[in-house]
Amino acid sequence: MTRPEWPALGATFDGGSFATTKLIAGRWTRGRWRGVRASDGAAVLISTRTVSRPMEMVRRFEYSGPGVAPVLFAGPPDRDAPLVRANKQVDFGVIEMEPHGSPLDTLAGTVSAADIVRVGLGLADTIALASHAGRILAGIRPEVTYAERGEDGWRFSGVAPAGYNLVRHEIDEGAPAFMPDTYQPPEIWDDERNGRVDVYSLALVLWYLATGTHAYSHRPSQEENMDLDRREPWTGPVELGPVLASALVADPERRPSIDELRERLRAVARSR
Repeated sequence: MTRPEWPALGATFDGGSFATTKLIAGRWTRGRWRGVRASDGAAVLISTRTVSRPMEMVRRFEYSGPGVAPVLFAGPPDRDAPLVRANKQVDFGVIEMEPHGSPLDTLAGTVSAADIVRVGLGLADTIALASHAGRILAGIRPEVTYAERGEDGWRFSGVAPAGYNLVRHEIDEGAPAFMPDTYQPPEIWDDERNGRVDVYSLALVLWYLATGTHAYSHRPSQEENMDLDRREPWTGPVELGPVLASALVADPERRPSIDELRERLRAVARSR
């Protein structure tokens, strides 16, 4: 028995514990959805993909720490009777609690310099806690990084990186599941990657938040531009540009550590 290519909205997971309510991008075989938890109606983010070794995938999503959206479910939609496609691929889903607030891609180019630094420091704190625990988030993008507006402006409210770790940026039949102009560091899927993947990703997210554009052009090749540190001109707050540029270098060993980048962001905040 195989699952249809496009299940109706309301497709369920874990015996009906969760259900899809809206397709964000992509499709069932590699897509992102909004959904709800049946027990209390809480908003969740659902990422779907077909995989060949579902139980091995589950181990990717074990980390839980402050600022990181909890993973509520990881596995085939029906764990007891997974549906297998003709190519022996099994449908797989990762469900995260959706952070409060607005995703940063909806705020890009509209917030103040103080807000950018404040959001960046909150995300940096979350990355630092994961790094000190020996974990890499590796799925930080504007679409899954959230901020809430308070009395003093916008503040980081959470990041939901697990979905990108499942879906990645690959394009399935012309239906991208994530923004194509925010690809991640060149080494993000290498076995030898270290925590400076998240440093690079943090800088990319803040660059996008400040300017509304990606740090690297698609011409002639985005990947080549990233490899050569050939960035677009910086149009955001003057004092923040050099801080982000220091992290947006292809060689991980030339990037600052998360603690070093966090201190540079603090220095920018103190200077304002």
